[in-house]
Amino acid sequence: ERRRAYRLASSLASKWWIRRPLRAGRYVVLGGVLFASGREIGSIEYANDPVAKERELLEAVIRSAGGVRASVDGLHAIAALPPTKRTKRVDARVQPVVARCVAGARELARRRLEKAKASGVKRDIDEAQALVNKISRPWKAVVVGTPDGGLPFINAWVTALCPRTVFVTEALVEELDPTPDELALCIGHELGHLVCGHTEDRIYLKAMLAYAELILLAFLDPTGLLTLLGAMGFQNTAELFLAKYSRDNETEADATGLKIAALACYDVRRGTHFMRKLSEATGSRPTSWWATHPATEDRYADLRSSSLGVHENVYGSHCTAVGKALQRLVTR
Repeated sequence: ERRRAYRLASSLASKWWIRRPLRAGRYVVLGGVLFASGREIGSIEYANDPVAKERELLEAVIRSAGGVRASVDGLHAIAALPPTKRTKRVDARVQPVVARCVAGARELARRRLEKAKASGVKRDIDEAQALVNKISRPWKAVVVGTPDGGLPFINAWVTALCPRTVFVTEALVEELDPTPDELALCIGHELGHLVCGHTEDRIYLKAMLAYAELILLAFLDPTGLLTLLGAMGFQNTAELFLAKYSRDNETEADATGLKIAALACYDVRRGTHFMRKLSEATGSRPTSWWATHPATEDRYADLRSSSLGVHENVYGSHCTAVGKALQRLVTR
């Protein structure tokens, strides 16, 4: 009986429709173990020394962007990246705008929670409450300086590695010279990515695509031409998918950023000129399938049309009420 069972098992194991699914299963399990181990190691390192780990991640993100100096909330927080007078000058323009936009983002989260409670849907309430809890914690604004003499690095970004942190380069402020309304639109856009959860979602999406590629390759002959073609085809398809996903995220962050800037009591109608300045400084190319951002001119046109309604509905009601409340306090 044992020999018969062994021969049957050997016969089944030699079949490709048995062998390859088993191999795919092993790859998935191994990938899951590695991913979980990485998360666990990162959690342990952070728990041992949160401050040092945050500083290490900040420095890694800044250096990956080519940064050689940085100001964190107006302070020299990273010894290896000392800020200069130029960095501090830019920081003085960025900090108040970030502070007001964070207040606008918190107001947006509060309104979403009220709307969710009114609907009575538990899942919506839990998600809105989690957003309020996340945004209510302290934020950082980091001004990054790149080496002098090269092409100006005009950029602002957020990353899942440093939650509740907004990075702005010196060149963005010095080259574009944005007004507070224009800078608020840029900062609001970046906060919009965090409010919508784009940074975290992208990490998990890339992990799932990597799993899918492993499963595909497990079913193909590792020595054949079909495997090479399959891998190349899958990678190109994944890149196209990620590019489309990124463009959709940018559009959503633009719309959310308008609301955040308006709730921060900035004039978003004037703020949209930031996109025109960005287009003139960096050039605008038609949107392609591989592009991670929509064409700047298209974004400018969409924001211009949307800003009128947002200014009337959000700024007109919220900021007028805030202004009246402040006026009553002053006159008491």
